[in-house]
Amino acid sequence: MRARSARRVNKMDAAHKTGPALEKTYRFLLWLVPTVEKFPRSQKFPLGDRIQAAALDVLEGLIEATYRRERAGHLARWRQANRSDWN
Repeated sequence: MRARSARRVNKMDAAHKTGPALEKTYRFLLWLVPTVEKFPRSQKFPLGDRIQAAALDVLEGLIEATYRRERAGHLARWRQANRSDWN
């Protein structure tokens, strides 16, 4: 019981220092990479690589936004760049 409580506190401390979006995206990637490895070979490379690249792009944008002083401008530019990628 005590170990579980300590882990919960550590997760909350990490999320508080970096922000919940960054922490959850990182945890998502920790789940995603082994999951993509289980894809059938015919789908692993064409689909799995695109999914992982998109998730890593999101993580990179969040990291840059978290550690920059002027976040609003950076997020607006990042959002605009990603919109043009999908159109």
